Amino acid sequence: MTVPLPIAVIGVGHHATELQSHAAPVEGIEIAACAPAPGEADGDASERFAHRLGAAYSPHWKTLVDDPHLPGILALGPAPGRAQVLEAALNAGKVAVCPFPPALDTAGLERLADARRRGGGALLCVGELAGTGAGAHALEAVREGRLGKLHSVWVAARYRVDAGAAESVLDQCAWPVLDFVLTAVQGPAVRVHAALAALFERGPQPDTAVVLIRFEQDVVATLELSRCLPRSIAAPERGEMEIELIGAKEVVRIEPHRSSVSVYETAGASARSWIDGPLVRTLPLMGAALQAKDAGECCLERAGRAIAIMDAIKRFQRPGSGGADGRD
Repeated sequence: MTVPLPIAVIGVGHHATELQSHAAPVEGIEIAACAPAPGEADGDASERFAHRLGAAYSPHWKTLVDDPHLPGILALGPAPGRAQVLEAALNAGKVAVCPFPPALDTAGLERLADARRRGGGALLCVGELAGTGAGAHALEAVREGRLGKLHSVWVAARYRVDAGAAESVLDQCAWPVLDFVLTAVQGPAVRVHAALAALFERGPQPDTAVVLIRFEQDVVATLELSRCLPRSIAAPERGEMEIELIGAKEVVRIEPHRSSVSVYETAGASARSWIDGPLVRTLPLMGAALQAKDAGECCLERAGRAIAIMDAIKRFQRPGSGGADGRD
């Protein structure tokens, strides 16, 4: 009988909801300990999460990363502090799992690559769209050539209006979208154009972004991201998502978040999934990743491409305006 790999969860964030709602053991994994992540606003959330999962709790994340009895680290804290946890885990030779992207800038990404080479650790990124059942099916169709030559990718993501949002719609949802697009389209982007604006709530951050990306193979990706759903409707927390991939032979259209029953209550809408989510589907791969010498290279390479595109998109935002300057 295979002994489960003991792992530590650093930070909770919204991804931890998937583990809680799974409510069953994850194959090959034992969640042994939890700790708050650097920069996590609610430090008590990790303690409550540990209690619900029957795991040990530590107030210091570094203690768990340094523990030789915990070969796996699941970094679920806020994106700005995530690279710090991953770097320590990779330096210690551990397998680390995190949502995409593992770092928000090129310097952080280079530190992770250096840590992986020095420590011999492994890195796995959870694709929030690519790792869904529908997302994985669509990407498999692209990979196997069933669509023929890929011509275009269209993604529309719509979220509830949030007047108090401290982050732009790009920071809220563009990373998993770029992860999906860059998994589907191999090769560099040669042109990026974006229009960013605060259309639905006149806040300091853009709530709407329309992005066009032209790739070297003459593939065009169109991203429509918006916090536009009115508060009066029971919109799911993770928003409404549509993706269409058009090839020379076939077209695939998916709604990656539809693999669940929507439950509408007075407090809002929630989803009860009948298919394992991306995080639960990724965790059983941790054991094999420890043995793979190149585990992490694809994730780091894709993150590098995504960071370059995100930087290009944000150049279209005028400081303090929430709008775009019209240049490309």
